[in-house]
Amino acid sequence: MRGGFEHYATLVEDGQRARAGDRLAMPVLVLNGEHGLPQSVLLDGARVIADDVRADIVPDAAHTFAADNPAWTADRLTRFFSTTPAA
Repeated sequence: MRGGFEHYATLVEDGQRARAGDRLAMPVLVLNGEHGLPQSVLLDGARVIADDVRADIVPDAAHTFAADNPAWTADRLTRFFSTTPAA
């Protein structure tokens, strides 16, 4: 459980940085499951802090898209990291 909650450990700091105007220089990939949260909500949030926002929808998946469709997720992440130039 502790590992799962660590995901939320920086939410306050992340929000403070977003409001401070700090922008991410690197590309950001927003993934969400076909049956998960509406993508527009996630994209709007990412665009607040990043200029280069890329997105995709994981087919046959919900909120836990990496568990629901691991092969597709791994392929998409591989393509993102292999085609995104290093800063």
